Amino acid sequence: MTSNRILIAIMTLFVPASASMLALSFASPSDNRAPGTSLTEVQPIMFIDSILWVQMLFAVIVALFVTSEYNSGQIKQTFLAVPRRLTVLATKALAVAVLGFASGFVAALLAQATPVAILANSDVSYDFTWENALLLAAKSGLYLAGVAVFVTGFAFLVRNVIVAIIVPVLFLSILPEIIRSIPVDAIRNAVEFFPSVAGRLLISTIESGAGLTGWQGYGVMSIWALGALIIAGLTLKLRDA
Repeated sequence: MTSNRILIAIMTLFVPASASMLALSFASPSDNRAPGTSLTEVQPIMFIDSILWVQMLFAVIVALFVTSEYNSGQIKQTFLAVPRRLTVLATKALAVAVLGFASGFVAALLAQATPVAILANSDVSYDFTWENALLLAAKSGLYLAGVAVFVTGFAFLVRNVIVAIIVPVLFLSILPEIIRSIPVDAIRNAVEFFPSVAGRLLISTIESGAGLTGWQGYGVMSIWALGALIIAGLTLKLRDA
């Protein structure tokens, strides 16, 4: 769909654009800023924070991609052409995962590279190396790939475009913050194992309340994603298209 391609392009370009704006704010500090509060050194990971913003748009894109055939009724023709329904599920999951990885990789790499020129003549030191930039870009791609697989599984499960959009967006962003407001430690600690909360440890400096490392957090996210895919696969085999 052309609209989805446009949204992917917007999403991919938004991250480096946001990074450029942030770099400009570092390069041109306000005169009203209190003495001693200006940054003298920044790290590349600061410029990919907007990956966590665009995941919402990407979740919508994936939900639209997966449910479009159900809305149009073409899913029946798809299952006639490919009788093995799990093959259809796996193919769609792989397609959006690759798309998520590619978009996240390019967006994060550009987001880290563009501030180099902006901060070159400023008083702010920017610790940029291509080796670290490529690694962080790959992690960003993996994060969006995890989001893609999770949303794909849920969308196949519910088969309704509205539900497939609203529930993952709430689950990935709003719901964790609501649960955090509950004054019960056990419930607050459970939030650390939500897919987006755990997964973002891979691409941020946020510390986990559950003591998870970046890769452990991504492992938790992967379990959510694969779990959603497995449940979707089971329901596909048990019900009509």
